[in-house]
This record gives sequence, C-alpha cells and structure tokens, in this order.
Amino acid sequence: MTEILSMKTVFVFSSLIALMLFACMLYVYRKGRTYEGFRHWTLASLLYALGSCLIILRNIAPDLVSIIAANILLIASMLIISRGLVEFFAVKQSTGFDAVCLLFVSGFVSLFTYGWPDINVRIMAVTLAVVVINGRCSYLVYRYSTHLFPFRNRMLSSMFAFVAACFLVRGVYSVIFARIAGDLMAAGAVHSLSVMAFTVGTIGIYVGLITINAQRVEEDLLSAQKDIKTLKGFIPICASCKKVRDDEGFWNQIESYISQRSDAKFSHGICPDCAKKLYPDLWEEMFPRK
Repeated sequence: MTEILSMKTVFVFSSLIALMLFACMLYVYRKGRTYEGFRHWTLASLLYALGSCLIILRNIAPDLVSIIAANILLIASMLIISRGLVEFFAVKQSTGFDAVCLLFVSGFVSLFTYGWPDINVRIMAVTLAVVVINGRCSYLVYRYSTHLFPFRNRMLSSMFAFVAACFLVRGVYSVIFARIAGDLMAAGAVHSLSVMAFTVGTIGIYVGLITINAQRVEEDLLSAQKDIKTLKGFIPICASCKKVRDDEGFWNQIESYISQRSDAKFSHGICPDCAKKLYPDLWEEMFPRK
C-alpha cells in the first residue's frame, strides 16, 4: 500500500494521464471543429504533460530541470488554459495577470531552490498561484458561459474550484501539520493523495474543455438548422419589387435576406430581356446574335 501511494508512483501515474490528455486534445484540435481558445488548451495540455514528466526526474536531473522548469511549465499550462477561456468567451482582459503570476512563481521557486533551499516555501508559492489561477478560471466559466449557452456550466467551474481546493489543502497541511524535510519524493500519503486528487480534477477540466467546445458546435448547428428551416418555409415576397419581409416586419432586398440566412453570395449582372428594355441602343452590342 505504501509503494502504491509513494510520490514517485503517483507522479508516474500523473505523467501518463497527462500524456493521454495531450493526445486527446491534439486529436480534437486537428480533426474536429474548434473555436478560439482551443489551441491554447491544446498547448496547455502539452506543457502539463512535459511538466509532469520533469517532476519524475526529481533527484535524478538537475534542480533547474526537475524543480524550476517543471513548476514553471505546470503553472504556465494553467495560465494558458485561463487565456484560452478568455479567448473562447471573447472576454477583454489584459495579459498582465499572466505575466505577474509566472514571474512570481519563477522568482520564488528559484530563490528557495538555490538561495535559501526550502521545499515548504516553494509548495506555498506554487499553491498560491494554483489557487488564484484556478479560482479565476472557475469565475470565467461561471460568469461568461451564459454568453454562449442557455445555461451556466457548473461542472467545469466546479472542476477548477476542486483543483484549487486540492492544492490549498495540500499547502496548508504541509506548512502547519507535516512540513516536508527536503525531499518531495519522500512526502507522506496525504501529499500523494492530494496529487492524485489534483490529477483527477485535471482530467475533469480537460474533459470539460472538450465538452464546452462540442456544446458550442451543437449550438451553432442548431442555429444554422433554424435558418435553413426559415428558407425552406414560406417567404413573404413583394409581387412588384421582390423585397422580402423578415421576422421583424422589415422589408429587405432579396439578396440581403438570403445572404444573412445562408452561405450564398450574390454577383450582379443583367439578363438579355432587361438589357433590351433598359438599353435598347446597346442591346445588339451586349448580346450579339450568333
């Protein structure tokens, strides 16, 4: 049981899950219809997989790789998810928060790795960043999902909140109840369980991201089908000028009416009958007899 809950085993398991998530995200991105933001989420899944793999090299590779680079990649993946949500929901937010958060984590992790080595301070710095970023993601989903869908996506919002809670519990526990002596891989079962819970929450997040993209595809399809049904039904058209009355009672040119409800585009010319009526002197030149 102890071997199963060892940090090494848990991180290996987490890395395999991360690689599978990246493969799924990449497949959807390349084969399916995606929207603004999904590219960010795919990149985030790659960084998450790389960061998870680097953590396995703790005590094998240099600290620059297994501690600093690993933590920066994991935090960067969360920031990119947040940026992807901003793009997906078309929210206007600056990138200042992302830069400050990444600099904060980079500085603290580097300082307490080389300057004053203290794994517990590093855990608290990373915990604070994870809680803030995932809290922000939870808010973005809860606040802006109704801009695209007729409902709030509480499932995805809850997954972000769950990940934030897992890290918060782990950070508080490591500082107050069980400070780690110096080797992350020798941490106790509580830390292992928190990493496992984080991995489960991350799976839920990426499944939720794929789901909201699919839901948007479905919403667009339903909207397109509604427009197609309108064109198939009765179209009130003026018998004289050929303008079409829309649902609001306004009369529009038939070209405008059809273009707004389909992918059809119009190019204008003149038929022989109208040319003969409007330009009788030029009619022979415009339409010479064969």
